[in-house]
Amino acid sequence: MLNRREVVAAYCAPRGETLVVSGLGSPTTTFAAAGDHHGNFYLWGAMEAPPLVGFGLALAQPSRRVLVVTGDGEMLMGLGSLQQSVSSGRPI
Repeated sequence: MLNRREVVAAYCAPRGETLVVSGLGSPTTTFAAAGDHHGNFYLWGAMEAPPLVGFGLALAQPSRRVLVVTGDGEMLMGLGSLQQSVSSGRPI
């Protein structure tokens, strides 16, 4: 069985300048525990915002990778952001 914190810590070690947007609860707690980084955007209390913030960052910083880590409930609340990203040709 995978340990979520170990997997995230292993991912974060060589991530370079990848921007990470994390949503409510476990995603933000896990990324914060892996070590702070100037490219982390912790959205502790912004329900449904991570996909939209990630999309905005991807548009503003097209040369950088953006990783959005969120839960199913947040994603369901922000489904419109997926349509926006597909329409723009820059999927999240």
